[in-house]
Amino acid sequence: FKKAMKIATSTDVLKKPSGGDVNQCFIFFHLPFIILAMACVMLVPFLLESVPLVRWSLAQKGVYYFYIFVVSYGWLLIIGFIILCSIIAYTMPRWVGKKRFYADQFPPYSFYKQLQGATFITCIDALLSSNIPLKSACLHCHQAENRNEFSLLFDERLYRVTVTRDAYKQLAFVIRQTPDRIRAINEVGLTSELIT
Repeated sequence: FKKAMKIATSTDVLKKPSGGDVNQCFIFFHLPFIILAMACVMLVPFLLESVPLVRWSLAQKGVYYFYIFVVSYGWLLIIGFIILCSIIAYTMPRWVGKKRFYADQFPPYSFYKQLQGATFITCIDALLSSNIPLKSACLHCHQAENRNEFSLLFDERLYRVTVTRDAYKQLAFVIRQTPDRIRAINEVGLTSELIT
């Protein structure tokens, strides 16, 4: 029972900061656009009454045309934003390959990668705390997370982890292998990778 409480506490400790980070990233990403749109909607009509459009500079005219776009086609921005969020949410657990390697360097994919790594380590820790052998724990995590980026590493390393005697050393190697290095491993091949 104490181990189950420890696992639940560890999960809560991981969920709170990661959820806060995702929300904070979402707010800070959209805040400049919201402030700019509000400034345009509130200031441009007032400035247009004070100074005629022909006397505005090029940058001011750009703000004016942005105001016209926001007022006239704001619903397109909202629909486009919803579509973009849906595409990102759909591709996070499914998208793998070289392009994903580059996408993982930027939010929200970087947050997702870190969250998946923390979840993987928590899962292994929970299974090992329940006196499940390392071989079974690794196989279970691999089968449960077959779409996860770590499964790409397991496809290459799982045989060594489950067969060799120094399985903990192999598992530490797999954990150290972040998804950032998947591309390098795939390009170079297994023969040049040395177990440290």
